Amino acid sequence: MNLLLDSEKAIVPATVYGFDVLPTTKIYYDHFHYKVSLIGNSIAYDIFKHQEINDWLSSFTDWDYRTGWTMKSRNVYFRHRDTFLDFVKNFSNKNIILSLHGILSKEHIEFLTNTSSARVTKIFRNKKWYKKYDTKVEIWTSLLPEATSEERFLAFDKLSNFIENNLDNFQWYSSGSHSWRSNYLYCEYKQLEEILPFLILSHDDIIYDIYKIHNFNDK
Repeated sequence: MNLLLDSEKAIVPATVYGFDVLPTTKIYYDHFHYKVSLIGNSIAYDIFKHQEINDWLSSFTDWDYRTGWTMKSRNVYFRHRDTFLDFVKNFSNKNIILSLHGILSKEHIEFLTNTSSARVTKIFRNKKWYKKYDTKVEIWTSLLPEATSEERFLAFDKLSNFIENNLDNFQWYSSGSHSWRSNYLYCEYKQLEEILPFLILSHDDIIYDIYKIHNFNDK
């Protein structure tokens, strides 16, 4: 599905069968636009409920979905809205759904399909930060001049939670209180790029700059 051409067919309501839909933060595996997280994990799960899910999914032969396990949940990814909605409808009363992610608006689509590369500043540096990270995000809550200290703290806390829920490999460095000094997030651009559009959509008001090493020496 071309999200830009078929935007009306991609958008889902903010609430689906009693569940709030969170905004999709990236196109999963470069192919899937919707995600359902299910109760259970790679170690412990209800075998009968998940077998019922497997049976439901097995009716598709066009690779309209992908499923996988983590230590927190089982995730099922869908390419098409109608399949996603059918799945939620079928399992909404089974006490198995943890959370839903989907496409909520045309603006959301624009950010998902825009690489946001113009927001990234390329710099020349002969080695990675901490010998492992090629990207640094500089965060200034002081960019919110009218905000109270509590509001600045909340803005940073929301960004921090977003990062922790969406990146696997990263490191924070704080130069002081984030109410007035900068903080730095170090990560790999390959990972950040997948969530960059939504990061900018939700938190650009406190992001001073994003630096990516253009040319480095791994020694």
